[in-house]
Amino acid sequence: MLLRREELMKKLLSLGAAAVVLSMPISAHAATHAGDSLLLDTGNGSGYACTLAYTTTTNTGETWGVTAAHCFGDSNITQVRTSDGTVLADQAELSRMKLYSEPTVYDSFQPVLTDVAMFPIKPGVEVDSSSIYSRLENNSIAPLIANTPLVNALNNPLALGEPLMLNQNMVGQFVCKEGSATGRTCGIITGVNVQSGEVYALIPAIEGDSGGPLHLLGGDGKRHIIGTLSGGTPVLYNGFDSPLTYPQP
Repeated sequence: MLLRREELMKKLLSLGAAAVVLSMPISAHAATHAGDSLLLDTGNGSGYACTLAYTTTTNTGETWGVTAAHCFGDSNITQVRTSDGTVLADQAELSRMKLYSEPTVYDSFQPVLTDVAMFPIKPGVEVDSSSIYSRLENNSIAPLIANTPLVNALNNPLALGEPLMLNQNMVGQFVCKEGSATGRTCGIITGVNVQSGEVYALIPAIEGDSGGPLHLLGGDGKRHIIGTLSGGTPVLYNGFDSPLTYPQP
């Protein structure tokens, strides 16, 4: 079953972690970056947590953010902001958003995913496109995996290169993902579908991590993003959709 909507109020109350996230500390303003926490506010006062995969710049110089399309399953979303309160997009930007979202098609154990969102970022927002990292806000959000060695592993900023297209040689490679719920988690790629643009990995993730970037080490010493988290089985086996499969902004 895919991880779908990231409803803060209901899910985090059930985990006993509402106070942690709903009173998420407002840190000093920092540039948004690949792996940043996203909070999607709605008109009725509730919200969803997801993760920014990365940013990209168009040939006209406009910056866009990339995450999972299912994060925008609620049509009442009014703005997207980071955990430090920086508004990345409001209704003006969201009206121009590109959503690539279709019902999941299952083929054996590996579903075909169409789950990518791209949205313009407000002018003036500071963006760091050269590094990738995330922060695990509170281990109680993921009690089953909080103490495993590959959770939040060496969660320091890493140099970020350009996203890569998928290829079959990636199967078996060691990769990491960034997420607002579990931070940096790492594992092994188990499958790649080059034609439809999916990559699968044995890697911990839970709700709130959706949209988070999956990245591997390149020959240039930089990390390269190959997918955005869509979902999978709880905690371990997860599928990622390649944003490069879709028309770019």
